[in-house]
Amino acid sequence: MIVKAPSEYLRYPGVTSDIGVRVKSLGDRALVVAGRSALTAVAPKFAEGLKSAGVSYSLHPFSGYPTMSLMESLAQRLRDTSADAIIGIGGGRVMDTVKVAGNLAGVNIVTVPTVAATCAAWAAVAVVYNAAGEVVEIHQNPRSPRYVLVDPHVIALSPSRYLKAGIVDTFAKWYEFEPNARSNQGSLALKVIVDEAKLAFDFLVEHGAEAIADAEANRCTDIFSQALDAIIFLAGFSGGLEDIGASGGFAHPFYNLSTLIQETHTCLHGEKVAFGLLAQFVLEKRPREFIIEAVRLFRRFGQPTTLSEIGIDDIEPVRTIAKLAVERYQLFETLGYGKEASEIVLAILEADRLSREVIVFGLAQQDKLYACH
Repeated sequence: MIVKAPSEYLRYPGVTSDIGVRVKSLGDRALVVAGRSALTAVAPKFAEGLKSAGVSYSLHPFSGYPTMSLMESLAQRLRDTSADAIIGIGGGRVMDTVKVAGNLAGVNIVTVPTVAATCAAWAAVAVVYNAAGEVVEIHQNPRSPRYVLVDPHVIALSPSRYLKAGIVDTFAKWYEFEPNARSNQGSLALKVIVDEAKLAFDFLVEHGAEAIADAEANRCTDIFSQALDAIIFLAGFSGGLEDIGASGGFAHPFYNLSTLIQETHTCLHGEKVAFGLLAQFVLEKRPREFIIEAVRLFRRFGQPTTLSEIGIDDIEPVRTIAKLAVERYQLFETLGYGKEASEIVLAILEADRLSREVIVFGLAQQDKLYACH
């Protein structure tokens, strides 16, 4: 078993003001990678904190996707400037970029998430894309960031769509790992992961709606702050153990393969994971009532649950996803499903059919739905 975790996870209002103190403990020079809106979210306290601590930094404006060419370019820049740290400010794409670049260059990594849409600020793993926005690699970094700095005041100002997607992406940690635990009850590490995932799941099912309401009112309550812990810390921890004999489920493979379909690119990570979970439930032969309740739960958190809502309007993209799922993921060997592409096609279509049934018959307690199209 290998456990990868940050040296420190700090979550409190104003932590971005203290970033200079943290980075100064690592050295005097840093490279900052951030998008324009992310920089606006942390300004001016972020810059003032670095300046007051005597840390000089250069800025790389981020846009597009975290490609390996970008990561290698930033790693070389870190070497050329003898930087002591790389700081990522923004969402998951920025987090993944700085984690790979920092590890390639052998410098310390600091992540400052400005949204809570994934656990990327914590997790050692990074998703690598090509310039077209297609996932090409799930990159296993040798270590997690040194510091993860979570400022609830900053994240509360971001659109609640990100928080909703992050909640359902956190649900996936439980839904994807729990079947592994049922088939491998002798693994203590797997039990730890499942317990952490279930703790996050239970908290967000009970308090997620309240956390969203607090965020939309810009209230940094204890419930909202703990929701950030569930999404970033608990989900990140549960995904940070390696060599535990678990393969995950179908939801994240579905996301990875859906990026090959350009029409889905307006969806967030968690929004497509939500649909992937429903297809996974069909593959697992879960009861119809279970799947219907899952549709209701996901829509309560504003997630798309039909193919058309994520940008897929015909059968060919479904066939492409199914074919590649069989070729690239060993689902049948570890979880007992997904041996044939036809099985996956039918599961995806059945998940879509059940979701439409829920919508047509008014069974969903629908929150404001951020359909991607």
